[in-house]
Amino acid sequence: MKKLLLSLVLGFLLVQTNAQFSMTTIDDQPIENGQTFTFNTTTEEDAKLGYIVHNNSDALILMKAEVVELIDSDGSEFELCFGGSCYYSISHGLIMPQSPVAIQPGGIQGMFDHMWNKNTSSPYMSAKIKFFMIDTFGAEVGEPFFVNYVYNENLGVQDIEQAVKSQVQNTIIKDVLMLDLHENSTINIYSVSGKLIKATKANQGKLNLNLSNLNKGQYIVVVNSASGKTASTKVLVK
Repeated sequence: MKKLLLSLVLGFLLVQTNAQFSMTTIDDQPIENGQTFTFNTTTEEDAKLGYIVHNNSDALILMKAEVVELIDSDGSEFELCFGGSCYYSISHGLIMPQSPVAIQPGGIQGMFDHMWNKNTSSPYMSAKIKFFMIDTFGAEVGEPFFVNYVYNENLGVQDIEQAVKSQVQNTIIKDVLMLDLHENSTINIYSVSGKLIKATKANQGKLNLNLSNLNKGQYIVVVNSASGKTASTKVLVK
């Protein structure tokens, strides 16, 4: 009987260890492991990142989240909710919730789960959140999943220096983004959700950047000049 019970326990732990999960936004867009979401506002409508955890296996999984990195922030006014438990300020090393989140085989968790920075005391902050599975003894198992949340008020479209904004020659794009760079610069293309799509370094002068591989929709072009100036504007790929 003892051997049978031991076999059942070991079998259950093995299934949990091999179980897999994935994450999406609340509008069902896949989140990649290690993906960064960047926001230039703290408003709930635009800055609250809702997410859903999907159990892709045929076994029950137990999960927790951990704040593994905070940069230029003490975590105050950063809201983190997972499994019905919410913290309205976080700290480095915080593991939550107290009781693990149980997700049934093929099930989901998180219609109301989210992360959201509401602190405007600093123009920049970032938080790295780790989502991970545990076994019935509380030990971490499987591969963790990381999500990076960045608030950068300079990643804006309202307060752009006109001299830098003029470097973007066309904001409606069919295939090619045309720029006239005043300095050597790095050009980053972001989705409106904050995902980095393309990064290019270029010398001063005219540049035609091929964006024909991008899906139709809005993107944010960020120009970081060699002298330290940063500016951004929205463009539309048609």
